[in-house]
Amino acid sequence: MYHNYEEENYDDALNALLDFINHLPKDKVKMINFEQYKNMMQTAVELTNLLVEANEQGELEIEIRDTFNMGSISTELDDLLVMNTKSFAAMIEKADNFEIYPKINGKIQMNITFQSVLKTIA
Repeated sequence: MYHNYEEENYDDALNALLDFINHLPKDKVKMINFEQYKNMMQTAVELTNLLVEANEQGELEIEIRDTFNMGSISTELDDLLVMNTKSFAAMIEKADNFEIYPKINGKIQMNITFQSVLKTIA
């Protein structure tokens, strides 16, 4: 189905992008890429261990976005103190994207993303 995006009037680029994503063809069957899923879950365990070691309080959110075939681990923390930088580096090395940034509520947001957690098979 053809959709002419140039004729649409969008309030902002985000709405245009969301409309484009909503018009993408939907794949029928997806399957977990076990190797990448295993990397993501191992990273979640390693991150939990690092947070326990540093006495940090936080809750991990693990999410799989089938639209983009990606998985992510997110947490919001009061502080982040890394005692063992080598194990921290080895943990995030498995990820495709990693970010830490401050939030306006005074907390720290950490996101670790893995591409190709799902594979389209049909």
